[in-house]
Amino acid sequence: MRLFLSLLVCTCCISLCLPAWGAPAERNNASLRKTTISSVKKKGSAAATAASKSSGKVTIKSAPAKAKKSQKATTSTKASSARQRTKTTAKASTKPSKSTRSAKPTRAVPAEAASLAALNDTDDDDIPLAEIIPLASNAGQLSRVSFGKTVQAIQYANNQWLLPEKTRAEVAEIVAGLTPQFVTGSIRLEPGQPVASVTISAWHNLRNVVRKANPAAGFDVVVDLRRYSTPEAVTQHLRESAGKLTAEAWTFDAVSTVFEAKPAIFRAALEEARRQGRLVGGIVYGGSIPQGLDYVMLSTGARAEGLNRGTPAASRVVTMRAPGGGPLPIIALSGTGTAPGEGFVMGKTPAERRQLVLLAARAQKKDSAFAYPVFGPLAMSNRAYDASRDEFMLDTIRRCLRMYNGGNVGGTITR
Repeated sequence: MRLFLSLLVCTCCISLCLPAWGAPAERNNASLRKTTISSVKKKGSAAATAASKSSGKVTIKSAPAKAKKSQKATTSTKASSARQRTKTTAKASTKPSKSTRSAKPTRAVPAEAASLAALNDTDDDDIPLAEIIPLASNAGQLSRVSFGKTVQAIQYANNQWLLPEKTRAEVAEIVAGLTPQFVTGSIRLEPGQPVASVTISAWHNLRNVVRKANPAAGFDVVVDLRRYSTPEAVTQHLRESAGKLTAEAWTFDAVSTVFEAKPAIFRAALEEARRQGRLVGGIVYGGSIPQGLDYVMLSTGARAEGLNRGTPAASRVVTMRAPGGGPLPIIALSGTGTAPGEGFVMGKTPAERRQLVLLAARAQKKDSAFAYPVFGPLAMSNRAYDASRDEFMLDTIRRCLRMYNGGNVGGTITR
């Protein structure tokens, strides 16, 4: 019995002591397992890093908390990158493209010039006069008219455009480039033909453009008095046309014929012109030259004799005086026959025409001027001569104007 109790006591002691002895070993085993796992992880991470380096990329694995922070940082980086791209896109949209930067800058067109261009490009006869008349703001009548640099610039006859190869803007630009002092023949009127709106717009365009180049440039309107039947008809037509076409002078065609055959019509036209305060000129083909004219227009003749008062072509003007008391100025129109324009276009070669222009330019004097044929005379009934289409003629006219049309050539008249 005593032996049994001793064994029982020993067994209990042994059972109580075994957990304490086994705990260090278990802890050692656990730490061993952790060390092994961490070493495996380190070896795996090192292998992954080496593999990443070999592929050109570096991948770093972090703890879950660090991964969350990294994810937030990545998100914020992406957002900032997106904002940066948006700003860059906005800036890029405000910058002109290469094609835009390389394009040449265009000159701004004033509103008045744009409206003028619109009028020049229209063929409509129903342009309201309110849109046309204001364009004549710089085209008031001059008190003094000089014939020193006279050019012929026919555009319209009876509302018919006579320069089909040219636009109205081109005609105005060429004439203005010569800086003339007197422009003749631009508009021609006949009875029964009210001035059309398109004719008025072309007139004011030419006048404004030329007056910008030379504010002292004067203009005339040509009227064929032979076609009027009564003095009242010519008076009314001149009065109506004067309100639409601002000019310094009326030039009466075939004035000698009208003066001899219809003196009442001539007197009515002369009186109406004086009431309007305009100069009066006459184109003379032959016969008597009436008193009261401010200037006469003759043909240049085959050798420019129309500009020489000592020749038969101009001898009738020698004793005549202008209303102001001075010599009656002569304006020679291009032509080789009795009538201005006769034989100039159809009867001569370009070289012969240039030779005649040169002779006429040299023959000018202080009381006689040559009307350079820029546009005109008439080549046909519906077409005017165009110097810009006749080889070297326009350049010849420019040189002659520079060389022979300074000083007192042609004279000056006070209205």
